Amino acid sequence: RGGEGVVAVDRPLVVGSADPPGEMTLTILPFRSPERSADRMRSLVNRARRRAGLGELRSNEALDRAAEDLLWYGSPGGDTDGEFLRGENLGKGPSVEEVLGYMMVSAYQRRHILSRRWTRFGAGVVREGDLVRVALIFEGD
Repeated sequence: RGGEGVVAVDRPLVVGSADPPGEMTLTILPFRSPERSADRMRSLVNRARRRAGLGELRSNEALDRAAEDLLWYGSPGGDTDGEFLRGENLGKGPSVEEVLGYMMVSAYQRRHILSRRWTRFGAGVVREGDLVRVALIFEGD
């Protein structure tokens, strides 16, 4: 209408039954390497799931590689023949801890992290200047 733009903000507009993330205090660790940061991200995701009363997700090396490919090439690569349910989260921030915080504020990304559909997941982390980019790929049977 008359050149007006529409602005959609994720936080106040929540569709479905995504509960607020509650409080979660995280110690921010310095970036040491992509592998250690990905390990930290996997640990943080499972911590958030435990706090929500959900079981932990199993780490999966093939999904780790797919998450790294998603960050580097824009495509998860690997075997995506449709046999599995799949979800993806992408984020960027000063640390993996803060990226997880951003993901938990986003109803869409929080739904992926806290979904009962997933049984395994992978994480990829790359450093980009002063920021880190994170990809999480979730799968279920």
